[in-house]
Amino acid sequence: MMPDDVPDPVIIPAGGNLHAAAAKAGMIFRRGPGVHVEIELDDCYYALERTLVVNRENGPAAGQSLMFRGRPGTRPAVGAFLALKEWTPARRTEIPEYIGLSPQQLDRIHVAEVPDEAGFVHTAFVGETIMPRGRSPELEGRVTEAECLRSFNVAREEDRFLLRRVPVPGDVLKTIRFSTDLEILFTAVPWQLSILPVEGFDCSEGYVHTREEGTVPAFRKLHGPSRLENQPEFIESPGEWAFDSEHRLLFFYPRTPGDLGNFGVPLLKQLVQVEGEIDYDGPVDRPLENVHFHGIDFLHAGRDTKDSRTKARGLQHDWEFFDRGNSLLRFRGAENCSVRNCRFAASGGVGIRADLHARNLLIENNAVHNVGSMGILLCGYGPGTKDVNRRNIIRNNLIHHTGELYHHGHAIFLWQSGENMIAGNTIHHVPRKAVGIAGIRLPLLERRNVTWDDSSLLIRWNEIDAAAGEEALRLSGLIAEGGRDAGELRNRLWRLYMPFLHGRNNRVEYNEVYRALEKLGDGAAVNVSGAGEGNLVYRNYVHHIKTNRASGVLRTDDWQSGTTFQENVLYMANISGIARKNLTHLVNNFIIDVSTRQYVRFASFPDECAGPGALIVKNIFCDTQGGFTLYREGYTSDGMVHPKDTNSDFNLIWSFKQPEFPAGILESNRKNGLDGNSISGNPGFKDPNAGDFRLRPESRAHALGILSIDVGEMGISDEFPESLRKFDDESGFGAPEDYHRGRDSSTDEYLFW
Repeated sequence: MMPDDVPDPVIIPAGGNLHAAAAKAGMIFRRGPGVHVEIELDDCYYALERTLVVNRENGPAAGQSLMFRGRPGTRPAVGAFLALKEWTPARRTEIPEYIGLSPQQLDRIHVAEVPDEAGFVHTAFVGETIMPRGRSPELEGRVTEAECLRSFNVAREEDRFLLRRVPVPGDVLKTIRFSTDLEILFTAVPWQLSILPVEGFDCSEGYVHTREEGTVPAFRKLHGPSRLENQPEFIESPGEWAFDSEHRLLFFYPRTPGDLGNFGVPLLKQLVQVEGEIDYDGPVDRPLENVHFHGIDFLHAGRDTKDSRTKARGLQHDWEFFDRGNSLLRFRGAENCSVRNCRFAASGGVGIRADLHARNLLIENNAVHNVGSMGILLCGYGPGTKDVNRRNIIRNNLIHHTGELYHHGHAIFLWQSGENMIAGNTIHHVPRKAVGIAGIRLPLLERRNVTWDDSSLLIRWNEIDAAAGEEALRLSGLIAEGGRDAGELRNRLWRLYMPFLHGRNNRVEYNEVYRALEKLGDGAAVNVSGAGEGNLVYRNYVHHIKTNRASGVLRTDDWQSGTTFQENVLYMANISGIARKNLTHLVNNFIIDVSTRQYVRFASFPDECAGPGALIVKNIFCDTQGGFTLYREGYTSDGMVHPKDTNSDFNLIWSFKQPEFPAGILESNRKNGLDGNSISGNPGFKDPNAGDFRLRPESRAHALGILSIDVGEMGISDEFPESLRKFDDESGFGAPEDYHRGRDSSTDEYLFW
């Protein structure tokens, strides 16, 4: 039952205690069916000291519903902010003798005691701003040589020690005071940022040793330098802070005197959890239903960290942790719930996450911004037969500046979750992907003996073996033996495992995305990888992608098949329009002013199995400045789908400044049996300079069966709450000179995948 359908609800004023109000709701629900309760929050900040849990004790039963909402005309907030008020200038503070602050630092830094209940401080705020920690100078790394899996993790268990050391210059390390409060940040591969607690220094060999294992060895693929954080001596710039756990002192260099009155730390990593009864190993859960949230701000939770429970339980490349309480709002075992007109901001973790059993959730008309990790996460069960994270709607939300701490944090990420609708959202200025759909790739399913890689401990082998019989084991054994037929055997094994990959039949449509992929490298603004089949990316406007260290605006990545990119407008990017692998269909897309080096990038993945039959039809490829490379092959393998393996036809190709240019592309393609009915011609956009790519009535594209696309229909609609629009960011698209589009030969090109 959705909240709009509720008759005559019982109103419970929250007063100053949400826990007490929820307990009162539980007593009212005991009256029987047909009871509907609304907990009405006041126009204030509800500071939580423990997570508010809604479950069968205080939540609705069948035929009942519960809503948390603000009193009409108010905007309540729920958070875990603990203000630090008692500040003393460092020069007048009794600082532990092992901390060596300079005279300048003593004049600038203030110190406050942190209560024990705050635990170890990983996140700090001034108001709604996440503040940066003091950091060391950048530490140049060295490539680690090791036998590795396809994921770049170590292949042998005896090499796992490599996952707990980071190579750095030993002479620089000697100048840094060792402390177990330190954390080291590094990108061992371009697509992932690790933040690990430090266990020790080896200055002679040049290593920082960590308490927890990294995702892959540092640096398996050298991408960027590392740095150490969280030491008072590192504080150099206004706004920086550090925490000393031994004496529970927080050191802060305020930007203005007013910062000291608005500084605080979070008491919780998770604010609110809606939970049913999860039978993790069993086939059936008992979800809690009909819990709704409307018109509330959720703020101020802390950053999560790796520990022994996260190893081999990460979500593709450890981009998030599986089944983890680290979000502002979490559903775990829930159905028919909604989140509307809410705001999720100023937090070290995830905005909204829905774990394990999550069906028919509606997340619409919300603002999600300035969070440390993912904006919205749907996380199902690992590969097996339990497929209960699906049919959710994420619609008409404004999302920006996710991944503020973990720079691989997507705006929206679906892991082992299917049949969802991701529609009409506006997403911009995010460090990695706007939308990612993923599962588990075949190489992980091939190696049952590897229990330390990626998501290996999440595979439900008992269910797979019961459903697939002995054939999977037989094929895995034959593949391990090698031989000429290994590619075909892998393809058969992949098909056998496909029903257990639940990230299938998702629709990503009518979204507007710009300035994605702002940090790190690799990937795409919309990326599908290791998921199931039937995913459709339809009628999205993705534009102004500034990075040149990624693969494409849209991409299918490793071990992905049966994906369709249809009727999208891709405009102004320094990377390829579409990077495609295996069986990926490109239908009726407008690709305009992307990287001239590769409008469509054909790439492969190790041990790829051939996926012939892909369509590249009824697309418009257009450049306003000059010539370009239409199809380019990148990373190749024996099973790669080449341009000649596709059905490329009925496309329109054009260059406004070089009208003769497309003839050469068509002549070359036709020699390979492609584009027999494709043409060169002006597409007849209504007003491309103003971003209007609708087709004029006289456009030659109509004769090819190409449909017009109106980008004005994409992104948040007028239905989006006016009260939340003020939380948008006005950073814009960037300057025209930011978009060299590969014409500047001095710029790097990302060709890793």
